[in-house]
Amino acid sequence: MSSPNKAAVEKSWKTMSAKYKILSGLPHEVSSVDLGAKGTYYRLKAGSFATKAEAAALAAGGSCFTARK
Repeated sequence: MSSPNKAAVEKSWKTMSAKYKILSGLPHEVSSVDLGAKGTYYRLKAGSFATKAEAAALAAGGSCFTARK
C-alpha cells in the first residue's frame, strides 16, 4: 500500500491483517518518501524474511513487491 494519506495506509494494514491471517503475526511499518512534485507518499512495509524467496512466496498473487530493508 502506498498513498499520500498516512491514515489510509495504517487503516489498510489493519484491514489486510484481519482479512489475511498469514499477515497478522508479521511486523510492519509505515515509511515516508518524498516524490517531489507528487508530494510525500507513505508506504506500508510488512514482514521480516530470511530470504527473498520466502518474501516472494508470501507476495505471490498479490500486488506486492519485495525489498531489502
